[in-house]
Order: sequence, then structure tokens, then C-alpha cells
Amino acid sequence: MSIGFVMSGPDNDSYMLRGPGSPPVCQSCGLLSDRAWIDPGFEMRVRRFDVSYTYDGYLIVSERFRDIAEEAGTRCISLPSVSGFYSLLVENEVPFDTVRRRTRFEQPCDECGRYFVVAGATPAFLKVEAELPDQMFRTDLEFGTGNEQHPLIIAGPRTADRLLVAGFDGLDLTPVGNAGS
Repeated sequence: MSIGFVMSGPDNDSYMLRGPGSPPVCQSCGLLSDRAWIDPGFEMRVRRFDVSYTYDGYLIVSERFRDIAEEAGTRCISLPSVSGFYSLLVENEVPFDTVRRRTRFEQPCDECGRYFVVAGATPAFLKVEAELPDQMFRTDLEFGTGNEQHPLIIAGPRTADRLLVAGFDGLDLTPVGNAGS
């Protein structure tokens, strides 16, 4: 039995950070400083999925998905220009095992302390021993390059079961390893 499941989805052929808005960024490296920022003019090109990602790492979910995820440690931010869809932010955090996974960190920023490149997210290994509770979690790291970085979103096994039963379009769940597996 897995301790949890990494939640992923297809891309929606869209960017949150390339519209007319001005996202908050580090003045030194240009990395996004507030994942809750939403471009009021965001245009989502592909809307057929309940779960999808923008090219710049925003997890976008349908209203139907939001209704199930609301009580699982998440916050859904309404998209002003895309009715019925939300940016999903996960409040609960879980530590990622960078040593075991051999995650690479490149191009550190002296101002914000983040890295421009964080590579090595999959397969995911967590620094936890027991099955995750009935909630959603985000890793304590964001992975990717530049403003495409985003955390892995992980569902506890019971939460994953509920998501699977709901039959969401685009949702993919992959088992997570822990410190002992």
C-alpha cells in the first residue's frame, strides 16, 4: 500500500504569467513570489479537463473537482475570466526527500534564497513513514525551471480513492515512496 499518490494532469495549452498582468517576482532572479497571484485576463485554451496545468505550473481545476477538494486542505481561487475553473493551492505541506531522490539545485538567488532550476522530482520520495491522512499535500519544494516551478501535489490514499471514484477528466495518480520503501 502506498503512503500517498502524486496528482498530475495534462497541460491546458495556457500560461498564467504571460498575460497583461504584472505578477509579483523577485527583483533579482525574476521567480514568482506569490503562487496565489492570478492574472485577471488569464485565458485558458483547453477547458475539457477537470484537472490540468498551465505551462507555468498553475494547477487548474473544475468546479466539480473543487467541490470534492474543498475540505482536503486546499484553497481554490476563482479565475475571473474563466467561469467554472479555479487555481488550486494546497495548504498542507509534506517534506520531500531530496537526498534519496538525488534532486539537483542550480543557479541560487542571493536575494530570495530560491534556485532557478530544481530537477529531480520523480519518482517522488517523501520523508514520512506512515500513510498520509485524508487530505491533500504539497511538497516543501517546487520543481522545474524558472517560473515553471511548482510543488508536487499529493493526495492521501483515502482522498485519492474519492478522487478516482469521481472519475475526473485528466486526473492521474501515481504512488509515492517513503523513507522506508
